[in-house]
Amino acid sequence: MSKFRFFQKDLNTNIGELALEIVREFYVASKKVAVYSLSHPLSGKAIGRLFLQMGKAYRFKKYVNFHIEGGRLFVLNIELRSSVFSDQIIEYMQLLDIKNILFDSNISMKQLSSFLDRVVNSGPAGIYQNMMQEFLDKNNIDSIKINSERGILLFEKGVIYRAEIDGDFSIRNLLGQSLGQGLDKLAKMLSFSENEIDLFIEKFNIDYYPQLVAYLIPEKISLIDSDKLLKLVNDRIDSIVDNNQNESTKQSLNELKVLLDALNLHPARDNIFNQIESTIAYNKISKDIYSEVVPQTSVIRVESTEKVNQFLYTVFNPELPGYKLDDFEDLFGRIIRTGQKNRARSVINILISHLAGPHFELRERALILLRFVLGTYQQLNADFLLDHTIEKIDNYLTDELETFEFSDLIWAVAKICLSTKDYKRLSSLCDVLSGRSHKSDGIRCYETVAVRKSIEELNRVEVINQLVNELVKEDSRKTGYLKNILVTIASEKAAYSLASIISHDSRQVRMNVLKILSEMGKPALKVCSEILKDESNFIRDSGKRELPDDKWFIVRNAVFVLGSLGDPEGCHALRYRIAEDDTRIRLAIISALEKIGDEAAADLLLVMSDDNDREIREAAIIALGLTGQTDIAPELISLAEKRNTEILTIIAALGSLGGTEAGKFLSNLLDDNNMLSKYTSNRASRDDIRIAVVKTLGRIGDSESIKTVKNYQDSLSSTQKIFFGGLRINRAIEDILKNKN
Repeated sequence: MSKFRFFQKDLNTNIGELALEIVREFYVASKKVAVYSLSHPLSGKAIGRLFLQMGKAYRFKKYVNFHIEGGRLFVLNIELRSSVFSDQIIEYMQLLDIKNILFDSNISMKQLSSFLDRVVNSGPAGIYQNMMQEFLDKNNIDSIKINSERGILLFEKGVIYRAEIDGDFSIRNLLGQSLGQGLDKLAKMLSFSENEIDLFIEKFNIDYYPQLVAYLIPEKISLIDSDKLLKLVNDRIDSIVDNNQNESTKQSLNELKVLLDALNLHPARDNIFNQIESTIAYNKISKDIYSEVVPQTSVIRVESTEKVNQFLYTVFNPELPGYKLDDFEDLFGRIIRTGQKNRARSVINILISHLAGPHFELRERALILLRFVLGTYQQLNADFLLDHTIEKIDNYLTDELETFEFSDLIWAVAKICLSTKDYKRLSSLCDVLSGRSHKSDGIRCYETVAVRKSIEELNRVEVINQLVNELVKEDSRKTGYLKNILVTIASEKAAYSLASIISHDSRQVRMNVLKILSEMGKPALKVCSEILKDESNFIRDSGKRELPDDKWFIVRNAVFVLGSLGDPEGCHALRYRIAEDDTRIRLAIISALEKIGDEAAADLLLVMSDDNDREIREAAIIALGLTGQTDIAPELISLAEKRNTEILTIIAALGSLGGTEAGKFLSNLLDDNNMLSKYTSNRASRDDIRIAVVKTLGRIGDSESIKTVKNYQDSLSSTQKIFFGGLRINRAIEDILKNKN
């Protein structure tokens, strides 16, 4: 088993979202294997994505488990809502008489591929040779267990959750509930090492890794009342004293040591350890035992910090010579009143140079004085002071000379701008900060801690509310500055605040909100995704398919933002509503998926291209053509066989995609009358299809396509070129060849 290090952010991993991703990728991979065969590169790519998603679960758990109960699918013990993805997997499992599948973390991609191939190409369930477990045993695949006792127990003894109900699906919450509150149980869990995963699962029916459990247990213990915790420790100590010569003493000491290690994260640890030390001393436990059970980290090591502070106090005089720091405000004010602007600017230069210096105390002193400078600006209305301060901040950040204290100076300037509603200057300050940060995959990355803290200072509820309220006032002179400030903040708080007016009565306000959210990256993606997942936004009057206007504007605009962000993660939320009754929503989702345009978007568009509504089908097919994903051509061709009424739209989409597969199909369709007959319908005659193919090949325009068109023209007799619809086809060919020449 691989060794992993766990961090606080790992505990926030959404297992519900991960379960949905695994199901989706399982569905896509099985579909690719069924359509293309196991050996096709697209099948391998899809299986690789499934393997990657399962690997995310294996970072925390030994198993990925699928379970059917009451006709519903459970993945990672989470009940999933019925969808095209989950329903297909249920069908596969029921056909093979499978109730539970347990995928071990040691599974290989080859084993997973063999399993998927067997799933989609299996024979009747009742025949012994076709039973899945027999197949796995025969091929020595021990990493997948069918209807195993362990798999059933992990489901029945574990905590079950429902993904369709809003809640906290983080590892911290789900695993935390599985662990319970029993102190003895927590202590026993801590005694297991990472190599005892099988024994751990057998004892607790929890398949999360022991080292992850051990990482979370201190958080659980920190929430326990210190008196209860102290009583447990004292009971353990009493037990050790009473059984000092007993063979169980060593085990008791080990359990006590593990518990005391975890106590280091308890808020009242100092008090607890003081009382433990008193108890140990009172019971006269030997120093050897004391040093063995009391963790070294119980002593807070602050010596290095004290040395630094003492050094600074010794080297630097804490007061300016001759006068108090408070006197500086009057002295600097006198410079301003006598009109010495250049002198005032030089003072600012000196102070900011110390703010960027190596000495902590001098930086702190410079910051205090700069705050006095800004206070003078407010008293004497000396705009040049603020402008010069912003200019110097820009210079130092551009040259990468800033220190952490610059964030305090920037916040002091920002507060003045906010109090005076000077959004132009605040926007210019945000330009400075944006120059030292960038977005990567929709996530803002900061070059220094000072830049990050500066932006986080702006990320306050009162600041965001002020900016959003100003935005609602529709002052065109301020809109650009407000947009720039909010995009710089780009936080979830700002995104939530903007989402609250996403359906504002004013069209201009709505447009401004959408423009801002479309540049905010992941925070906007999260907020708009939550809008689509919130069932309250989809409540309508009984018997009506369309949403009421107030909800329609919210949903439509959220979908628009997800599309404008162009982030493939937006597909996760959009897929929740691809079967929504309101046709307008499905059309908006198609438009958003077209903008995203990646493979995940194309897969969802393929699902929607088989919608029962013709308008939706055609829109999805057209959007597929615009994604540029040439690899999906075979699936469009497969769709044409199922939905021959959409052949003309599919032909146009294939022309937009281009590629070898599309060209080959179109050429065969033009030459093969028997093949052509399969695609005729009351909406498309043979001649209609031929003309569409000819025009599409002309749009593709490569030499092979033009050659196909020319060869077809040469194959027509003189009569065919004039009669029986041939005239229109021949004219279309002539126009193509003429334009090419």
